[in-house]
Amino acid sequence: MSIRKKIILILLCVIALYSVVQCGIERLIILPSFNSLQQTEAQKNIERCIYAIQNQTNSLGDLCADWSVWNDTYQFVEDKNSDYKESNLLESTFKSINLNLLYIYNLEGEVVWGKIYDLQNETYVEIKEFPKRSLGKDHILLKHDSTESFIEGLYLTGRGPMLISSKPILTSEGRGPIRGTLIMGRFLDKNMIENFSRDLSIIFRVESIKDVSDKEKSKHILGQISKDQPYVLEQYDKDLLRIYGLESDVAGEPAILITVDVPATIMAKGRAVTRFASLSILVAGAIIIFVIYRIMKKTILARLANISKSIDEVIEKEDFSVRTSISGSDELAGLATNLN
Repeated sequence: MSIRKKIILILLCVIALYSVVQCGIERLIILPSFNSLQQTEAQKNIERCIYAIQNQTNSLGDLCADWSVWNDTYQFVEDKNSDYKESNLLESTFKSINLNLLYIYNLEGEVVWGKIYDLQNETYVEIKEFPKRSLGKDHILLKHDSTESFIEGLYLTGRGPMLISSKPILTSEGRGPIRGTLIMGRFLDKNMIENFSRDLSIIFRVESIKDVSDKEKSKHILGQISKDQPYVLEQYDKDLLRIYGLESDVAGEPAILITVDVPATIMAKGRAVTRFASLSILVAGAIIIFVIYRIMKKTILARLANISKSIDEVIEKEDFSVRTSISGSDELAGLATNLN
């Protein structure tokens, strides 16, 4: 093999080795860093969705507190006076405060007054979870042992998950004795989720655990979620991630599955960066090989060729007066001088 070919082969091996090392760095360090950023963004998105739901629950709790700590409500539990009904328990009340459920119970768990209103169809509805007559004094939503007690969170119903706030009925000064319980609720329905999605600029869905369409998927997700791992992240396709989270109801049982779709833009940028880096290595390698080869050709190969030509000429003509001319002061110039 000629020196020329050996030099080219050595350069190719060096560039190939560098490419392998660089690709390893990209795959083991750079690309995982982009993936980690994408996962962090996905987790932040689902946490923002959960926070939006919790914030809506807190808002409902503030509203419930306004009604439950009120002398008029306190008196109504006792005498069911018509003035309170005509002033407060109207269809317009549900519309004005965006409320779906309003129930007032006495200490025995009996319904003093209660209705559920469908804001979309503008009609009263019934659900089995809230019977007309009594909920039972031992029901979880009615367990208030002190004036500071409150129960807030998710509650599953036949019409879907509902945000619930339950507070003891007290005087306007916040004093007892407790006379009953006031419960307010808002359905966590499609319209509410769409409003959240629009405000947060996040695409997400909420499904009741009982109604999850893909039962196997539900079991798979439930099996992975724990206190140490509250979310499950999966690659739906190369351009989309899906992250799942569970929210429990007021009893602490898994109630809803939250699914957030996260465009894999950061991961796509990571892949683009690694592709660009790989292409850059190839282009830079080609340029380096060309430049080094041109330099070595001028400084070494061409001068060696000149010496070789002179030797061939001496052998061919048997003329020992032939001289080779190599400029410089390096080893090749010394070789030419000794040859001459």
